[in-house]
Amino acid sequence: MQAELEKLLPPDEAALVSLLRQGAAFRLVEQTVQIYTTKKLLILLAIQVVISQLPTLFGFPPSDANLPYYALYLSFLVFPPLAGLLASGQRANLYRFVLVLALLALYQTFTVILRISPTSQSFALSALHLPLLCLLLLATVKQKNTWPQHMAKHLQNLCEAALLTFLLFCSVMVLMMLSLFLFEAIGMDVEGFVSSFVLTALFPALPLLAFYLLGTRILGMGTLLRLLAKLFLPLFTLMMAVFLIAMLVGKGSFTEDRTLLLGIDLLLALVLLMILVAANFWEQEQLSSWYKPLLILASLLALAIDLAALLAVTQRFVSFGITPNRLAVLSENLLLGANLGTLAITMLRGKSIARMQSIFFALYGVWFLVVIVLFPLLFGAV
Repeated sequence: MQAELEKLLPPDEAALVSLLRQGAAFRLVEQTVQIYTTKKLLILLAIQVVISQLPTLFGFPPSDANLPYYALYLSFLVFPPLAGLLASGQRANLYRFVLVLALLALYQTFTVILRISPTSQSFALSALHLPLLCLLLLATVKQKNTWPQHMAKHLQNLCEAALLTFLLFCSVMVLMMLSLFLFEAIGMDVEGFVSSFVLTALFPALPLLAFYLLGTRILGMGTLLRLLAKLFLPLFTLMMAVFLIAMLVGKGSFTEDRTLLLGIDLLLALVLLMILVAANFWEQEQLSSWYKPLLILASLLALAIDLAALLAVTQRFVSFGITPNRLAVLSENLLLGANLGTLAITMLRGKSIARMQSIFFALYGVWFLVVIVLFPLLFGAV
């Protein structure tokens, strides 16, 4: 084949064309590009570690009684350095992000002092929804493209960073266990200090380190994320189908099980995230033809489970009345259901999901803000 092509093309081009006709794939070699400087990372890490130790220095250590406050204020420790790393050349966006976080921190402090109890449902809901809101607001720090495309890229970056953060977390846990074992072997008890330092300083620094490492594209996290999406989306789809069949055949009900309802919401959020990532890969790379029907089927199955959960939450409203948890779960089930249904319709029509999903991200952000700001005022003692 190459010999025949050399009659028409130069030898180098003939070799490439012959390889291409035999099924070879070509792509540009990715150069190692360091987006963020090491100096900037070290400065941000040093600031973060120093701030993380201030509560302990002022007599507020991470004890069992203080852990709820640490959970509530963790976002104000993690996200400002992270925004500082991401906002290269976008100082105005960084200042706006920090200002919003400062206002939220001030508001949380007033609600804790005047209204909300650390054992209340509103306190736990604020601690849970605050990092979710910050993750969405983080997209405003580094905006270069149009908003829908930027949100799709931001979602992919968050997924890669979350995966790498989890791997770093596992590494830190192994290192901590090994350190405790070695020091105990020589008769030194350092468990309190090591546990406290790891909890307050190392764990909050892991997302910052993950985004820094992702700035070097030799890690291949995108390939790993693509592999996980291809592998786990069919498994989650099969699991949801079996769960629905078992629930219909067995006539099961999870109305009375509040923990199961919470687990279903987490499952639906994870499935939605997986579908969005997989759909983004499908739109960019034009994966095999069976992949789009799988995405639509996963969306419809997740929607069916969400409707069953929505019915269960509604029954709990009628039977037991309104609580912050039930109101939050009901509203988020409505949002997830609308999101999953619209996602399936958009893919059935063959349209891009970027613009549609950016609208739902804004709706999620508004609801997270409502939970953080209004729930302490309405249900502070509950």
